[in-house]
Amino acid sequence: ATTPSAPAAPEDPNLAYFRDLAETRNYTLGRPVSPKLTPDGKHALFLRSAPRDPTLKLYELDLATGRERELLTPAQLLGDTSESLSAEEKARRERARQSLKGFTSFQLSKDGTRLLVTLSGKLYLVSRSSLKVSELPGRGWIDPRFSPDGRSIAAAGPDRELHVFDLNSAPVTEVAITSGATATVSHGTAEFVAQEEMSRPRGYWWSPESHDLLCQETDESQVETRYVADA
Repeated sequence: ATTPSAPAAPEDPNLAYFRDLAETRNYTLGRPVSPKLTPDGKHALFLRSAPRDPTLKLYELDLATGRERELLTPAQLLGDTSESLSAEEKARRERARQSLKGFTSFQLSKDGTRLLVTLSGKLYLVSRSSLKVSELPGRGWIDPRFSPDGRSIAAAGPDRELHVFDLNSAPVTEVAITSGATATVSHGTAEFVAQEEMSRPRGYWWSPESHDLLCQETDESQVETRYVADA
């Protein structure tokens, strides 16, 4: 014979309140993030997570009808694998106070036909009309951005050099446009002081005509290394 179990005691209201705060990130999960209008002014693109899930997905809102559609989710790209971030990307997100997962940012091409997202250090081009996804070569990319004319993409690579992707080539090709990076010299990324103290996350800038790139070179060879034995 089995003894019927006593009904569970109701959760303390104070504990439930703090549980809600933790699971919803102070009731911020589920809100639209980083909204962008399409060039024709007919749609708004944005990122959003579920109310209790910090994973951001990509959405599109039709401004005339109010109809919303889900464009892309991290699960569609990762499958059964989990998201993986490099140490450099983890540091960048910490300095930007970014604790969410999934698509933490996205880029829209000038003509509004293509989207660029990053996940696990890989770059993906997304067609807005067909939702076809194309993976770009390489991985470990940081701060990818379309050129103003939408024909190229620049990104800082794991080799600490600045690279450019030619979207007009088939297949898409990429080339490093800087050289000379070492363990203490890097190109195309903002250093710690700029990111943390000056709120400047970028380390390169496209010219308005898309013909040139202004690139930061960081030399940390004179920075003393200190070792923390027991943090």
